[in-house]
Amino acid sequence: MSEFTLRIVIVLPAAIFSGIVLFLASVLRRTFRHLTEAEFFAVFAQIIQYGRRSIMINSLVLIPLLSLTIYVMTVGIKDGLFIAGASLYVVGSFVLSRLLNEPNYTKLLSSNPANTAAIGVLRDKLNRGNVARAVLSTAGVLVMGLSLILN
Repeated sequence: MSEFTLRIVIVLPAAIFSGIVLFLASVLRRTFRHLTEAEFFAVFAQIIQYGRRSIMINSLVLIPLLSLTIYVMTVGIKDGLFIAGASLYVVGSFVLSRLLNEPNYTKLLSSNPANTAAIGVLRDKLNRGNVARAVLSTAGVLVMGLSLILN
């Protein structure tokens, strides 16, 4: 596989995943503002459960990570711009998800739906986490795309 092809294998699923996170952090976040905490819990708990089991979503995260590993092992880190973009993407798509969102997803799923104060706090944390993920992963994809154009 050529270096350019491997980069495309990294960028395409990363761009799709970033688009999904951007949609979640913008359109769905604004839509969810109109829901009560109980309604938010009912809807978002389903999103979490289906998202965790989604082969497509998990593939969109894992394919760029695995491809990036292969890329670094075979090509190295000679294109600093591409590596910088990939690093931003990894932090936005994977690291922040594991550090910020996943613990809050677990807390939300184990929450009492009647405890609206706790759900409100988790909603705020998830909103901030999703915005951070969207910004970093999208910035990473844009930097990787710029690297593709420049090389």
